[in-house]
Amino acid sequence: MFNLDPQSDLEESDINKGLTYLLFDGISSQSMSSLASGAFIISFAILLGATNLMVGIIAAIPFLTNIAQLIAIWIIESTHKRKIVSVVSSFISRMSLILIALIPIFFDGFSITALLIFIGIMGIFASISSAAFNSWMRELIPKNIRGRYFAKRVRISIAVGSVLSIIAAMYVDGVITIYDTNIILKYSSIFVVAFVFGLMGIIFLSLVPEPKMKDNEHFNIKNIAKPFKDKRFKRLIMFIFVWSFACSLVTPFFVVYMLIRLGLPLSFVIGVTALSQIITVLLLPIWGNLIDKFGIKPVMRLGAIFYLIAIALWPYTTLPESYILTIPILLIIYSLMGFAAGGITLSTTIFVYKLSPEKGYVPYITANGVTISIAAGIAPLFGGAITDIISKMRFSITFNWVDSSHPLTIFLTDFQGLDFLFIMGFFIGLYSLYLLKNVFEEDAAADNIVRYELFYTIRRYIRTQFLHLPSLISKNGNLQFSLHSFIKTYNLSTTVSKKSKV
Repeated sequence: MFNLDPQSDLEESDINKGLTYLLFDGISSQSMSSLASGAFIISFAILLGATNLMVGIIAAIPFLTNIAQLIAIWIIESTHKRKIVSVVSSFISRMSLILIALIPIFFDGFSITALLIFIGIMGIFASISSAAFNSWMRELIPKNIRGRYFAKRVRISIAVGSVLSIIAAMYVDGVITIYDTNIILKYSSIFVVAFVFGLMGIIFLSLVPEPKMKDNEHFNIKNIAKPFKDKRFKRLIMFIFVWSFACSLVTPFFVVYMLIRLGLPLSFVIGVTALSQIITVLLLPIWGNLIDKFGIKPVMRLGAIFYLIAIALWPYTTLPESYILTIPILLIIYSLMGFAAGGITLSTTIFVYKLSPEKGYVPYITANGVTISIAAGIAPLFGGAITDIISKMRFSITFNWVDSSHPLTIFLTDFQGLDFLFIMGFFIGLYSLYLLKNVFEEDAAADNIVRYELFYTIRRYIRTQFLHLPSLISKNGNLQFSLHSFIKTYNLSTTVSKKSKV
């Protein structure tokens, strides 16, 4: 049942069973990630006494530990056993969650140090597992259904993970009461639940078969320099580095800003994060169609502009404190980031594949991963390191009505503390767009054409998905559900082809 060895010949039935188990693994692993990362781990660290610099280190560790994928490549090529590497590494990585959960009980004297060590262990082995997993899936899942299958896996996993994270946040905030305990132990219990989901994911993953590894071109660490000698690819990598730095400089501190500066409950923070993820998944097909029609570069630029607008709005959530527009602006920010993230991620990935050669593409893919890891690793460290400086800065523009009986002061702009970090990230992002101009792509459409098409595509999408809902019809004074309308609207069918069952 738990056969961890590669198999020479896989029947179609074995592959179909494996894809089912892989779907359950995705749901379990995403549920674990939703409960053990992001806002949960950052707010847990703040409760333990973490400074902004420590928050930056926590955000940097998962990216810096991605360098361990180079070790994973060597292990995989030496053993040709990707499944056992992935499963064992995942188990070691997820065991760290139990240790993190026990920090308030057994590591009280040096809790932050222990947290950083355990997150580091988790990141290193997760990176090794990820490298083995990606190679394994590339050969297991048939090419003709790979995109549809992973899209389905991501959609379901994020939906389940978002619901669980919202429930967990409501538990932390006291909206849901299971048993009375202090808030720090509530986080510990959430991490234990995350570990259980992670363990379930490992069990499902161990049931997925592994085809015998093909003898491909061996990866040599010296080949990592090849992409940087390719002028076209080097320009793309420069853009990716600066863009990743800009985003990673500000993203970890969104949670800090909402929890501490705005004083919002964790359930709201998790809720807007879930909203952003859902928007990303729902609108991903739109970005894919635009890339196919008009090229990668204009789509990448358009997505980046929307994301930069979202970053630029952060300082205006306070004037100088929370006000009536704070929540609406936050909802707009996370909607824009969710919308833009899909376009940026998809276009970046496809651009790297497009500029990579047909043979010897591994160093190019690896160079992209290493570049993102380094940029996303050093950016939050830099952001955390300068918070002591920017905390002493303030820039305000006010309108004053001078009247002894009815004086009035209206803040038009008020930047302080982390606001300056967001402004810095915005301008670094603008510089990355300047670098993108130098990246060459054949047959790319003009930006205004893509903007026009995007506007009308979204309008059509909203009308199709949300306005043409299954109708309720009135007949003899009673409301009845029109099943025919439902099937016609969403183009459903009771028959499913054999190929689409994955």
